[in-house]
This record gives sequence, structure tokens and C-alpha cells, in this order.
Amino acid sequence: MLPTHQKLSRKIGHRRLLVKNMLTSLFLYEKITSTKAKIKAIKPITEKLLSRIKNSDNNVNLIRYLKKYLIGKNVIDKLIEVYQPNLKNNDKFVFKYNLNTRKGDGAELAMLKINPDLVKLAEVKEEKEMSEKSSKKILKKTKNNK
Repeated sequence: MLPTHQKLSRKIGHRRLLVKNMLTSLFLYEKITSTKAKIKAIKPITEKLLSRIKNSDNNVNLIRYLKKYLIGKNVIDKLIEVYQPNLKNNDKFVFKYNLNTRKGDGAELAMLKINPDLVKLAEVKEEKEMSEKSSKKILKKTKNNK
């Protein structure tokens, strides 16, 4: 189901849920910070999911496929509505940044971040839609007042 080859010092059930939760958080918040080992385990799965979304034509099958990897309908809706149109223009989906070590136990940290171009394009489209809606409301109000 979840093709992670690293054991991450966890049993199979715990490892699967860990990967699902991290993927869900990544797509919801557009970046996650964790240990290098966890980021290394999640990055190929993330790229696989995003390339599948990019090349998919049938949304019904895509939704079924994404339900295996993600928790919650709102994440799947965000992927299809926001990211899918923007993925067509990009090849690099995810960036990995190495961070400092954690103070408490000295673990090496890393950050996985979704390509900012995907997010910016989505925000610009949302702003245009909001401005169009507000201008239509203003036009309706002015027509009704006459």
C-alpha cells in the first residue's frame, strides 16, 4: 500500500499512519519539518502522487487512488481544485531543505516544501475570482439602486 522502504523504527501499522499523516500535513500546510529519515521516506511518495495527479484525466479514479495515501476529503479536494491545474506547467514539485540539529536529542532536521510556484499560481487565481465576484456584486447593487 504505502511503499516506504525505511522502517523508521516503527511497526508496519504505525509507519503507514505516520506516512499518511505527514503527506496530509504536507498538502494542507504546504511544508513540513521533521527528521531527515522521515523526509527521505516521504519525498518519493509525494512526487509519485503529484505526478499521478498531473497525468490523470479521470478524477473519479484519481480520488480513489488518493484516498489510499491521504486522510480527509478536504486534502483531496485541495489537490484536485488547486494543484492539479498548476501541475501541468511544472516538473519539480517538492523541495527538500536540510536544517540544523534538534536541541533535545541532536537529531538532524529537514524541511519538505511544495514548489512555491504551484501555490502562487493558485493564490493569484483565487484573488482574480474574488475580485470578479465582488465587482459583479457592486454592479448588481448599482443597477438595483437606479
